[in-house]
This record gives sequence, structure tokens and C-alpha cells, in this order.
Amino acid sequence: MLKVIKGHEKSIADVIRTNLRKINREKCSWLKENSPITPTTDNNHDFYLYDDKKLIGGLLGHIQYGWWHGDCLWIDEEYRGQGYASKLMHQAEIYAEDNGLIGIYFETWDFQARPFYEKLGYTVFGELSDYPFGSTFYFMMKKLGTPHQRRLRALALKNGLDDFC
Repeated sequence: MLKVIKGHEKSIADVIRTNLRKINREKCSWLKENSPITPTTDNNHDFYLYDDKKLIGGLLGHIQYGWWHGDCLWIDEEYRGQGYASKLMHQAEIYAEDNGLIGIYFETWDFQARPFYEKLGYTVFGELSDYPFGSTFYFMMKKLGTPHQRRLRALALKNGLDDFC
């Protein structure tokens, strides 16, 4: 007798993710060569902004499949409008380029930062309306360099040739 059970247990969720990853690796050679079968939490790469010892902003994200995904960008209200968010974004782009990543992507709502991201060269590649009701959720991305440039830069960094880059 089959039955569906609603719930959330990390150990069961990990089994499901691992099994799906095994199937995906069979179908995609890049995943087979570059992606672990078991889920990992070692891919977070965050940037924090301090004024002396006071945390005034941050940009949180993680790397997956050759892209850096920005999860959250926040600047303390007192420090907004002074270019700090742009500085954090620039640091993330440098980090992504230094690691040979394809690009960066974010999500933002219509009441948040779409014009800010567009000013930095990001483009909308998808949208979800009524998420939540009455609002639009945008998916934004920016590719970094050509694949050849990214490979050369990553290879140079791997070989300790920072000045070459």
C-alpha cells in the first residue's frame, strides 16, 4: 500500500537529493566530473562590510555549477546611498572572475533593487508575478568574461600567476 507523508526530516531529504544527484551525474558529464554526489555546505562565499567594528552590510552567496548565486544583499539604512552596495557587488564579481566562474545571479522583487542591478550590468532572465500576490520577483544575471578568459584566469591563479591576470 502506497502512502504520501508530509514532513521534513533532514536525513530523508539528503537521501532524496543524493539519489537525484546520482541520476543527474549519469546524464550530464560536467556534473559527473565536477559535482559531488552528496550535498555540501562548503560552498558559501560571503562578503561583510564593517565600519570599525560595526557590521553595516553584507552580501551572502554560494557557488553552484560554475555560478555565484547572491542570496542576500543588505546595507544598514544609515549607510545607504553611499556606494557600499556597489562595492560589495564589485568584490563578488572580482571573486567570481578570480575563480573562473561563468557569472553571478540574484533574485529581487519589484519593490527592491532591480534598477540597482541593471545599473551594474545585470539583466532579467526570468520573472515570477504574484510572488507574493501583487509583487513581481525577478531573476537577474551577469556573465563574466568569455569562457576562454575565465579558463585562462583560473589556470593562472591555480599556478600562482596573479600578476598575469
